[in-house]
Amino acid sequence: KGGVGTDVNPLAGTNVYLNGEWKGATGANGQAEIPLRLGRNYTLLLYRHGYQQVAGRISVDKSGEAREFVLAANNALFKVDSEPSQASVYIDDQPVGKTPLAGGKTVTLGFHSVRLTYGEDYRDFFEVMEFTKKEEDRTGERRIVLQKDFLKLGERARQKGDIDGAIKAYAAAGREHPDYAEARRRLGDIYLDDKEDYDAAIAEFETVLALPENQQLIYKQFAVTFTNLGHAYCEKGNRLVASDRDAASSQFAKAIKALQTARQNTRFFPSAEYDEAVHDTYYYTALSYHKLYLLTKQPAVMNSASLAWREYFDFFPKKLEGIPTFVQAREAARRYRDQIQEQ
Repeated sequence: KGGVGTDVNPLAGTNVYLNGEWKGATGANGQAEIPLRLGRNYTLLLYRHGYQQVAGRISVDKSGEAREFVLAANNALFKVDSEPSQASVYIDDQPVGKTPLAGGKTVTLGFHSVRLTYGEDYRDFFEVMEFTKKEEDRTGERRIVLQKDFLKLGERARQKGDIDGAIKAYAAAGREHPDYAEARRRLGDIYLDDKEDYDAAIAEFETVLALPENQQLIYKQFAVTFTNLGHAYCEKGNRLVASDRDAASSQFAKAIKALQTARQNTRFFPSAEYDEAVHDTYYYTALSYHKLYLLTKQPAVMNSASLAWREYFDFFPKKLEGIPTFVQAREAARRYRDQIQEQ
C-alpha cells in the first residue's frame, strides 16, 4: 500500500526486487505473488516512483504467506499564483482552492495534471506537470499567466453579426498565443466568406499552412485549410479573367495544387464539416480545371476538367442532397460538365 499517514490505499506498479533482481510488480489490487524458497533469507526492495522505497531482509517459512508493506509518499509543496488572480485550481481534476495558493498544496512526487480556470474571457490553463523536488513555486515571476480567449471573443462577435469585431478579436492572437493558428484560420474564413477579400483570405490561409507543424500536417484539423485556400485562389482567378488572363491562369493552377493536397487528406477533415468540405474540395477542383481550360484550351487540361467533374458527381455527399445551396452547386456543375463535353 502507499499513502500518507493513515490515508493509504493499494499501490499498483510497485517494483519488487529480491537480492537485487527484479521479480515483478504489484497489480491494481496492490498485490504481487513472488516465488521464493522457504526458510531462505532475501534482501527485499520495494520501489515506486513518487514513494519512499522500502528495503530490508525477509524470510518466509510457510507457502502462501502474505506480507504487507506501506510505502510513504514523497511529497512536494506546490505554490501557485496566476494573472489574473483568483483562478480556480484543480490538481488531477480535484479542486484545491483559488490563486494565490501562497501556503502551497501538498502533492505526491511524480506527474499530476494542473488546471487553472478563471472564466470570463480567459482560456483555461492545463498542463501535466512533473513534481521532482520538495517545493514547486509558480508564484511571483513564475506565476501562470492566463491567456485571453480570442476564439471565444471572435465567435461571440460573429454570432452577433459584428464581423469587424470578430476580425479584431482573432487578429489579436499573437504568434505565441496557443490559439494563433486557429485564429488565423478563422480570419481566413471570414475574409473568404463574409468579406470576399480573397487576397486577405489567401494570406491568412498561407500563414496557417506555413507554420512548421502544419507543413507536415501534424495538426490534422488544418487539412481542410487546403480546401479553403484552393477556393480562395479559384475566386481570385475568376476576378482576374477579364483583366489579366495570365494572372488568372496562375491562380487557377495554384487552386488546383492546394485542392489536390486537400483531396489526399480528406480523412483528416473535421467530422462536423466533413461533407461540406469534401463537396467543396471536389467542386473547386473541377471548377479550377474548367476555368483553366477555357483560358488555355490545352487538351490535357480539358481531360482533367472532364474527369474532375465526373469525380464531383461520383463523390457528391448524400447528406447534402436536397439542401438548396448544394442543389444549386450541382446544377451549375451539370452545366459546366455539358460545356466541357461539347468541346
